[in-house]
Amino acid sequence: MANRLSHGLTRLNDALEKLLVALGLLFLLVFCSMTGLELFGRALFSTSFPWSSEIARITFLWSVYVGAAVGFRHQEHLQLDIVRFKAGSKMATLHDGAIYLSTLGYLLLFAITGVMTLIADVARNYPVTGISFNWGYASLIAMGAFGTLFVLEVTMKWFLHRQTISASELNITDRESESIIRVTKE
Repeated sequence: MANRLSHGLTRLNDALEKLLVALGLLFLLVFCSMTGLELFGRALFSTSFPWSSEIARITFLWSVYVGAAVGFRHQEHLQLDIVRFKAGSKMATLHDGAIYLSTLGYLLLFAITGVMTLIADVARNYPVTGISFNWGYASLIAMGAFGTLFVLEVTMKWFLHRQTISASELNITDRESESIIRVTKE
């Protein structure tokens, strides 16, 4: 049952990751274009396009937070290199579990903060474009929600395979650790 749930979550997260990477790249491209347009306008016309900085702010927030959510799936944020324990020891297991739980708490806090900010600041809009500030705040909610799904997947895999050597101790990727787990079980 737990393996089927883990497999289903992995399939969902594979699709979400592809979507988020595409959106993140699109937002980054728009951000760079708007910033370049701003610089171009200042250099040639000695004036800026005020709408470009407003769009750049929103797309910057989305590119950062969408990228951060994907980073959680690949455990780019889940490491404390200063503390090391023997692979497979109880302390290593407790350490990894504490990291995953604290990360889940952090992501849920981000999502809740995004919702609270979105609700509290409904009426504010950017002056030139009229775009609501809520588009920027929604990026916090997206990072919290998608990051939570990704960390749940990582945590579930860790929990199901905690008897094997920790991937963080071997300094390998999650996909590499899955092949090691298959080899050690056979």
